[in-house]
Amino acid sequence: MEPAASSASTRSWLSSTTRHASPQRTAASASIQPRSRYELLEDGSVIGYADFRDGEDAVVLPHTVIERSRRGNGLGAELVRGALDDLRSRGHQVVPSCWYVRQFIDDHPEYAALRTG
Repeated sequence: MEPAASSASTRSWLSSTTRHASPQRTAASASIQPRSRYELLEDGSVIGYADFRDGEDAVVLPHTVIERSRRGNGLGAELVRGALDDLRSRGHQVVPSCWYVRQFIDDHPEYAALRTG
């Protein structure tokens, strides 16, 4: 992802193996395998997550959540973009059973090839 403008707080992705955080970078992509979800962190606190599960031929994304007080600021798109970029880099297809993920893919044709089912 491209660096974003610096802010007072730091957003990052957290993984069981990798943690990326910098005031100059809003997100780097990774997942939490034991919880089967992608998490969007800000100053070490979870402000959003996207659940996933392995399907027969693809990864199913059934649910996304952004902290209620943080909605409307593009964080859902940031979360889903990071998850999809990570899944694409791993060679996975996606079943977007979450309405938000489905809409995001519809609105961003660069992710259309990931969609299956």
